[in-house]
Amino acid sequence: MDDESRKAVQEFLRPRLVGNRFDGHAIPLELLRDIAALEPMILEAARIEYLRGHEDRQRLPNGFMAGLSLVLSGVQEGSAVASIDLEVNTEQGFQVEAVECLQKARDSILEAIDAAGREEPVGDLLSPKTLAQFNQIGRRIRPGEAIDFSPSLSGPAVRLSREARRHLVHAASESSRVLEEVIVKGGVEAVDHKRNEFRVLQTDGRKVTGPLRGTFEEVVLEGCSHFEDGAKVQIRGIGEFARTGSLARIDSVDHAVILDPMDISLRIDELRALRSGWLDGAGRPLPRDGLDWLGDCFDRWYPRDLGSPFLYPTEESQVRAEWPLGDVDASIEVDLTEKSGAFHAFNFKTGRENVKTLDLAGRGGWEALIALLRDSRPVEEAK
Repeated sequence: MDDESRKAVQEFLRPRLVGNRFDGHAIPLELLRDIAALEPMILEAARIEYLRGHEDRQRLPNGFMAGLSLVLSGVQEGSAVASIDLEVNTEQGFQVEAVECLQKARDSILEAIDAAGREEPVGDLLSPKTLAQFNQIGRRIRPGEAIDFSPSLSGPAVRLSREARRHLVHAASESSRVLEEVIVKGGVEAVDHKRNEFRVLQTDGRKVTGPLRGTFEEVVLEGCSHFEDGAKVQIRGIGEFARTGSLARIDSVDHAVILDPMDISLRIDELRALRSGWLDGAGRPLPRDGLDWLGDCFDRWYPRDLGSPFLYPTEESQVRAEWPLGDVDASIEVDLTEKSGAFHAFNFKTGRENVKTLDLAGRGGWEALIALLRDSRPVEEAK
């Protein structure tokens, strides 16, 4: 009898990734790692289930889980759904009670996720040790995304969002810190080789430390060596967040790069950091939600071949973007509240002027802006 004939397979979980990033029906490898962290959590919860039913015991019987394994059997075609099955080796003397404990553990975990999504107490549903393991699951879920654990697509949603994760991890302990994806931009102001740490002065003036190890160590060291020259880095990885929501430290680095001084996202971060009185005692802070919207629009619709514009705040709490295009100066003042822009282009050679008001709330307005910028470029540059 071959290995396959000795195995029985049961459908166990079908976590589905929800969010714009997964519209292409693919699962990023980094998120597969976060999903794989479900196994130790389920095994721990199953252990607790067994001990609850056997108060005379302090540990599992030897070989209790023998012949059982949770496996990622594939990604369902046409959707970002991971297929997690329970494999049972029928010749290895598995125990039916062990299968029942695993199923009860799964159901308890789903019940806790559901309760966290409604901001209800979860302490009676899972042990503190099991709750703490949510720190390893879905760490790279971004705002607006979730892992949908609903038993069926027609049933009520059981979704692990960023907010639900925080609720679950904080329920494990008052001092629990949440691990989740973070992007840090700023200058590397110091490196401590004895502690294998680096310190970043972020664009908002706050400082945060991270581990100096791994593939991107050279990038961090280069950023530090050019700190006095104004060099900025972007670090993407896992951050450790305090209960207040503030970033306590960088736990691990997935990617690091030296930023171009004209990087749009960096400049928008610097605009976020402006405080009242930034303009000789005048000037109000720019609306953060408006800056978030502007940054998202540049990410989604602005072509990089046009080059990064100079971005400036205005006294009216707007953002002015300028493009020097040879004999032409082009600019647009963006109203962050109305999501509109006043475009102006002037050709110093011909005296030609172009003035337009654009609705930037959707893609159409940005396509119109891009067309105006391309038309404003000198003929030899546009080729």
